[in-house]
Parts: sequence; structure tokens; C-alpha cells
Amino acid sequence: MSEITLYKSPKKALRLLGLCSLFVLPGCYLIYKGRKYLPFIASIGFFGLGYIIGFFHLFDKSPQITISSKGIWDTTLKLDIIPWHSIYDAYTLTINKQAFICLVTNEEVTGKKIHKLTRMLNEGIEAQKVNLNLSAVKADPNIIISLIVQLINEPQEGRSGLINTFKKTT
Repeated sequence: MSEITLYKSPKKALRLLGLCSLFVLPGCYLIYKGRKYLPFIASIGFFGLGYIIGFFHLFDKSPQITISSKGIWDTTLKLDIIPWHSIYDAYTLTINKQAFICLVTNEEVTGKKIHKLTRMLNEGIEAQKVNLNLSAVKADPNIIISLIVQLINEPQEGRSGLINTFKKTT
């Protein structure tokens, strides 16, 4: 079975670690110099969480998104593979320079209960119930969305060939 696997970008994880260091290291220095103020401690605590996330993304070698001839699987969605016959359309959405691919699916995929607040937020930003987050992935959202739209419109027999052709061109 042919498939395309997208992994987390170590470059983006290193950028997160660097940005968190801009707030943690000065806070540590000022506390070391004797200024024990709550804002410095809060800064270290809040941006210190970025270290945890950054190191997790840096050393996590598991795939985040897998696109195969059977469907799409995203580890962050906590769903099984989303079959192609359940996906009607796809489009990109960018929020604060964070790329998402919104999948228009039937109720078979999104039949699980979604919290009311999450549903309201998705409607407010024109997102769907199933959204693939590409912010930590090393891939161009425009290329991925064009592949997904082609795979939605392709019959089942031609999907493997389309994926293999895409892998050869990239």
C-alpha cells in the first residue's frame, strides 16, 4: 500500500525552544541576582512549558499525518483512519500563521460528541469538525491540499498511482 507520511519538523521545534529561552533565561538571571518577583517566576513557569513541548516535538519520531490510498490518519485527532468516501471537500485555513487543512466530512466520521464550545469556535472561524494541523509538520500546505483534493476526486483504483506519482515529484 502506498502512503505519504508527514513528520514533525525539528526546525520548528528548535525555533520554539529558542523563543522560550528569550523569556526563561532573563527570568532566571534576574531571580539569581536577587529579584524574586512574581512576574519572573510566572514567566519561567509559563515559557518553561514551551521547553517540554519543544523537546517532545524535537525527539518524537512518530508520524503525525499519514495519507494513504485508504484515507487520512492524523495522530492528533484521536480518530481512526478517515476513509476517502467520507471526505467531500478540503480547504486550507490560516490562523495566526498556523496552517490547517479543514476536511468536510459526513457524520460517520464526526459522529463522536464534540463539545459545544469547540463546535461554536469552529463555526466562528469557518473551520470544520475535522481539521489537520500542519503547524508542526515540515510540509507545504498548498501542495498537501492539492494532493488531498485530487485524491478525493480520484477513484479508488487510481489513488495508489497518484500517491506514487506525487512521491516521485517531491
